[in-house]
Amino acid sequence: MVMPLSTMHTTESDDAARSAPRKRFRTKFTAEQKARMLGFAEEVGWRLQKLEDTVVQRFCQEVGVKRRVLKVWMHNNKHTLASRHQPPPQPEPGGPIPSSPQLRLE
Repeated sequence: MVMPLSTMHTTESDDAARSAPRKRFRTKFTAEQKARMLGFAEEVGWRLQKLEDTVVQRFCQEVGVKRRVLKVWMHNNKHTLASRHQPPPQPEPGGPIPSSPQLRLE
């Protein structure tokens, strides 16, 4: 039986097509999980490194997420959610009162 040369040799594109990477799984959180992770993140100052591992593991088990997933969520949401939920700075008692710019009409 005679076969064309193109069917006898595979190319890199053929190999790549067969071993195409699977689509990355995207974690979906419930509203309760998001709220609890936000509260935890604010409580710990948006940092996991300085916490005891048992505290983080316990929280992750309660919420139902893995530590790595929590870490990625905190990294992805730190700037968006941290700035939204921080109260405006309060003047210190006895300190100077911050003045707002005033318009002058002349």
